[in-house]
Amino acid sequence: RNTHCNTHCNTLNIACTIPQEQGDIECPYHGWSFDGETGACTSIPQSSTPEKVSKDKRACGTALHTALEQGIIWVWAEPIYPGQKAPDPELIPICPAFATEGVTTEDISVDIPYDYTLLLENVMDISHVPFTHHGTQGKRNFARPINYKVKEALKNSGFLVESAMEQPPALTTDSTDKTAAVTVRPPSETFFRAPCYQHTKIQLKGLSLWIVTYAVPTIPGQCRLLARFPVAGLPKVAAKMRLLKPTFLRHMMRNQVLEDDNIFLHAQERELAIQLGGHLHTATPLDGEPLKEAIKPGAWASAYYLATNADTPVVLWRRWLDRTAPLPWAPGTPVAKYFDLTSEKERLLDRRKSHLNHCLSCQKAERMLKVVKVVVAAVAA
Repeated sequence: RNTHCNTHCNTLNIACTIPQEQGDIECPYHGWSFDGETGACTSIPQSSTPEKVSKDKRACGTALHTALEQGIIWVWAEPIYPGQKAPDPELIPICPAFATEGVTTEDISVDIPYDYTLLLENVMDISHVPFTHHGTQGKRNFARPINYKVKEALKNSGFLVESAMEQPPALTTDSTDKTAAVTVRPPSETFFRAPCYQHTKIQLKGLSLWIVTYAVPTIPGQCRLLARFPVAGLPKVAAKMRLLKPTFLRHMMRNQVLEDDNIFLHAQERELAIQLGGHLHTATPLDGEPLKEAIKPGAWASAYYLATNADTPVVLWRRWLDRTAPLPWAPGTPVAKYFDLTSEKERLLDRRKSHLNHCLSCQKAERMLKVVKVVVAAVAA
């Protein structure tokens, strides 16, 4: 089916639906059934006149168009009406890497303690990698000027830039820094596709390395990151070996890199909100205080000092937001709370809350670890 029935238990008002074998959706609490294409109630086992009761709008769910693309479920957040055309599937931002034969990928989802607008700015700004991620993903001595060229000009659907960078110096005979000998090629392109997709593609002698970001707004000041790391062009043996490491270990590494950014950007976002009087591009207040006035498009330029060509993707991203923001948050949407970094710093690094609670692979690994601990303790006793 290409639709999703967003039903709630009419007694408890909680989401609790499972698919039936015949294709309808059934609530496991009272057994009510719904047509997944329209949301119409098709069965109420407790009623002696189900045909009459099921026609009541209060008994029906809301059907939404859905699509499955490259392992991601997309939902068009507008109810389906009779005679309504399905949304254009070309609007779904897909990653070209997955059209390549033999591509392998690592995927992870993480809840991020800053706004989706800042997340996308962060992943486009590769200049921070040698410093923020020194020791996890970068090295300070690899920092070089980056020169971008705009290949696809800014428009409502997004933009594309290509980059060139000076190479790190070659290893000298008296150097003790072995990392300096590594040849690091620059990201060849940075691409943004509205409304939430970004990739950085690195080309290395027949290998294509991708860092793919889907930034999903959750509330102002928080978002969920769906990150993918496809590699195309690996020999078959190397492709298999890449995925030999258990998923939970790969997730641990990815979380460590992401956590490098959490404290910096959480604090930066709060400082930016203080300067501008509210969340940039979201039309929401800071810490619950009412907005004195709407934040005008382009206000970010007064708070940012973007001095080099390396800032080109950030400038284009903020200009795109100027065209399209603010986000249409529903009335009553909560605003993220900012943490005191002197006493609540650890809350920004709470991996259980940000990842483990919704990652089945890591939950399975945790359960196995608990079993191993019990067995070791029993043997030791």
